[in-house]
Amino acid sequence: PQPTVFAGVLSLLDNALAQFQESGSSSSKISDYDLIYSGDIAKWKKLAMSVKLRTLMTMVDKDPSKATAIGQLISAGGFISAASENAKVSYENRAGRYNPKYGLNRQYNSGQSFFGASKWVLNFLNPLNDPRIPIFFEKPASASAYVAPEPGQDIVDTVHSKINRNFHKADQPEILFTYQEQLFFEAEVYARGLGVTTDMNKANTLYKKAVEESAKYYGVAASAAATYANSLPDLNSLGSNRAAVKYIHYHHWVDVWDRATEAFTQWRRSGPEGDEVPPLTLPTGAPAGGLFRRYEYPINNEIAANPNAPKDKIKYNAKMWFDL
Repeated sequence: PQPTVFAGVLSLLDNALAQFQESGSSSSKISDYDLIYSGDIAKWKKLAMSVKLRTLMTMVDKDPSKATAIGQLISAGGFISAASENAKVSYENRAGRYNPKYGLNRQYNSGQSFFGASKWVLNFLNPLNDPRIPIFFEKPASASAYVAPEPGQDIVDTVHSKINRNFHKADQPEILFTYQEQLFFEAEVYARGLGVTTDMNKANTLYKKAVEESAKYYGVAASAAATYANSLPDLNSLGSNRAAVKYIHYHHWVDVWDRATEAFTQWRRSGPEGDEVPPLTLPTGAPAGGLFRRYEYPINNEIAANPNAPKDKIKYNAKMWFDL
């Protein structure tokens, strides 16, 4: 059952935190083959704390009792606290070690991007003059603006923007957790008062810092990133607490838009059905019956022989446990 899986994740993280030893010899420490932190146990501890917060934030709307644990975790601190502590797996610009997205375009499309720009990213970022737009996307030479196709619509090469070919680089890393994600989660905690006293001023500072760090991560100059983040609206000006929380969610989703699993989970946990962020709709040509909400288990012999696998067909539009 899904709640058991979530509880198991929390238990594994707590067990790891109890075993980590930053000094002296430790059987849990590796260096040469640690592809993420090269044996830096202090960074592993911070990652464990941040992943624990992410897990609790995914659970809390379905299980409000987790707000207490979130408040305790925020009080304890010890999270990822700088871009230098980002958890990522690196790729290289050589055959056999390419980032898979780059490799796909290189092998099948002569280095050109297959993928059109996301309407839900561009429609949010264009009015803000977000400096990440030309980093994420490239527009046709004849186009005067960045325009995304409708979901499910064929791309018109002379009109629609595509994902920037320089964005999916050969050595683009696979991200597990970033400093800006931590800041977005903390902003949401204070905006919602999850186990802490609601503090919109603190939430405002945290979300703007998160956007700044996101812009810097994707290649915007530090001064331009700070200027842009400071130009964003204050949360208190958005009219309601829910509007403020949704605004945090949207910026959070934009930060992870190219990381399919994280973006998918962020969308599903951002609100009850019909009030998620962004407000996705069925793509052109999609079958009626609701939005995609889970990956289906394939009905084949491998699954049928697994005693732990579900035996009933669960449709793609059936909600996960945490999805309200």
